[in-house]
Amino acid sequence: MKPSPLPTFLLAAAALGCGAGLAAQNFVVSPPQFATAESNSANDNPLGSNSPLVRYLQIDEALPQRPLAIRGIAFRGNADSNSYPVFRVELDLGVSSPNASAANPSPTFSANHGRSGALVVARRILSFPSRPASRSLPLPFDYQIPFDAPFTVNGAICWEMKIYGRSNSSQVSFDAIDPTSSGANPMPAILGFGSGCIATGRTSPMTASGTLTVDWPNGNLRIGFGATQAPANALCLVALGFSSSQWAGLPLPLAIPGSESGSSGRCFVQNELFTTIAGNSNASGIFFPPEMNLPLAPSHHGLAFFHHVVAFDAAANPFGVVTSNGMARQLIAPSPNPGVSRVAFLGSHQATGIVNVGSGLVTRYDL
Repeated sequence: MKPSPLPTFLLAAAALGCGAGLAAQNFVVSPPQFATAESNSANDNPLGSNSPLVRYLQIDEALPQRPLAIRGIAFRGNADSNSYPVFRVELDLGVSSPNASAANPSPTFSANHGRSGALVVARRILSFPSRPASRSLPLPFDYQIPFDAPFTVNGAICWEMKIYGRSNSSQVSFDAIDPTSSGANPMPAILGFGSGCIATGRTSPMTASGTLTVDWPNGNLRIGFGATQAPANALCLVALGFSSSQWAGLPLPLAIPGSESGSSGRCFVQNELFTTIAGNSNASGIFFPPEMNLPLAPSHHGLAFFHHVVAFDAAANPFGVVTSNGMARQLIAPSPNPGVSRVAFLGSHQATGIVNVGSGLVTRYDL
């Protein structure tokens, strides 16, 4: 039996994607383990909520233990299949060295602030960019709020935002953490992206599917790749890669020539083809080769890989193939307590809010 290419794939990905050090930066990210890794949680509060009035406070204790002159904060959208329009928010923002710990924040907003504090963003309307449906993860920190003047902290910060009005009527999701993002066995981040085309005998597009079972305490990873709505009893290829944005210098997704003239509609190459796994779909169009068991190491934190499925289908279009949408998965290794908590209330600027220990936005602090 030919050995599976996937262990080589994972080792190469770890070497290429996870082993490289970060270049000199003029920012820090909290929690630091999510600087280049998507969290497995999302939240719309405070910027993306559809409530006109919001009061939101976050304590971050994971900053470097040295004086940092912070000049602004930034957030990133949650990687998902939705697109979001430009929106505007009227807000102000105050910061301080925290008086309370992230492990025990007070529901009274003011009690979490230390004596040293400042209003670093005077009340004003800020505009935030649109974003298309995600094809990769994590997203860049595109939602930026510059401070009116720098504020210096050492190791920890407490920031509080008040929302006075907004233009968005629907919610906008942001990358966030909650208690499932840390601990001994955090779940991976998963993203479906792009669109599949229609195989012969089907009425719905072929759809990528997969499994990912992590057991960090015992160093085991079980992973599966597949698709549904494939042509019946057809040869299928799992196309695995490291990128969903380009392949050999060509931008992705890449339309398959002539596919739009067939019954399939336009089909796309969704990700780079680093290696493939072959198999056959069954009569119901389900393709799922056996799962693979692999070793799992802390160095795999942040490893992101992409797959879609190509099925041979001569009747579907002149090119003779159909493709699924894409699927991205990123591993999140166990980490210490993130040192982040929030206090929030929707609908008013009342003095108290709801406490969520271990939850908050993934935040970039610009220096």
